[in-house]
Amino acid sequence: MPMPSFDAVKLTNCERAVLVALARGASLRQIAESQHRSTKTISNHCDRLRAKLGTDSKGLMIRWALRNLPVTVAEEDDWR
Repeated sequence: MPMPSFDAVKLTNCERAVLVALARGASLRQIAESQHRSTKTISNHCDRLRAKLGTDSKGLMIRWALRNLPVTVAEEDDWR
């Protein structure tokens, strides 16, 4: 099943931030710490992202992000 187009997926700002951080290589714990949220909250964002993107695969979520969102990897990323 193909991934939905960018226009078909309405992401919240928090979901977008989590997805970009995942695509940059961050773990859920690292995302939670950087956003001053609990890992459970970040996990909930990931659950909603999976539902919106129609996949259970973290890899496919990241591939969608790389194709549809401005994802850059900076050398100063704490989790690198």
